[in-house]
Amino acid sequence: SERVKASVPVRAMLGKNTGGKAPFGYRWTDNKLAPDPKEAPVRTLLHELFLEHRRKKTVARILNEHGYRTRNGSNFTDTTVTRLLRDPTAKGEHRANYTSSPGPGKSAVLKPREEWVIQKVEPVVSEVLWNECNAILEQQAAAKSQPGPKGQYLFAGKVSCGCGSKMYVRTGTG
Repeated sequence: SERVKASVPVRAMLGKNTGGKAPFGYRWTDNKLAPDPKEAPVRTLLHELFLEHRRKKTVARILNEHGYRTRNGSNFTDTTVTRLLRDPTAKGEHRANYTSSPGPGKSAVLKPREEWVIQKVEPVVSEVLWNECNAILEQQAAAKSQPGPKGQYLFAGKVSCGCGSKMYVRTGTG
């Protein structure tokens, strides 16, 4: 297992398949990643739709309504759309040797950037389009992480009932 583990970065640097499936929109041809003629236009459309609508669920719904499916025949979901939008392979930079597995049943962990191997591949979207889509995703993530207004009701949690328990205003009432 140690020899196999040591060969992964070397194979990645040579641009060879290090195992696993090719990203959606690509296929392995002669040990190189190349755009898949059936999937690449869908991947391009996904980015264009996201730039237009700015909503992952909307993009997934539109793709599904037009009959597009993932590689395994499933419907597109907002999670799938996010993963495909974030993957830099679409703009021509395929990452290899960038995660490690901490063990069975655990999520993969990112390795330090200096260990990543970036392979140049034929892009299916322009770098400008990819960057615009990812800037929107970053803005949405930043807006989500900002705390909302604190304490909508002046005496919420401060007023106590005669029996000693705290009194709260039901949510949805104003």
